[in-house]
Amino acid sequence: MANALGRAGYDPDVVECGEDALRKFNEGPVDLVISDYHLPGMDGLELAVRIKTISGRTPLVLAIEHGEESLEEVGKSRMVDYFVEKPFNLNFMVSLVRKILNSVN
Repeated sequence: MANALGRAGYDPDVVECGEDALRKFNEGPVDLVISDYHLPGMDGLELAVRIKTISGRTPLVLAIEHGEESLEEVGKSRMVDYFVEKPFNLNFMVSLVRKILNSVN
């Protein structure tokens, strides 16, 4: 996904876990966060809560597995702005990123 976003003119930062994402988020402005629900350490929903506590204005996209048992609970979260079901099409994600960033700028 990072390669596809890069080809579309974006400059994505890639991190390996939720803690790294929080560190990166605290280093400076972040236009958009895209996270998987399954992360080492904390899950994507916990990451969303922590990021939205720091900056409620930063859009957050959470990728979730089709048919995931916890999907109903995840869907109730008001901390996530967009849910994307995996597997997803890279062109769709690039379009979604473009739409989100155009709406906040």
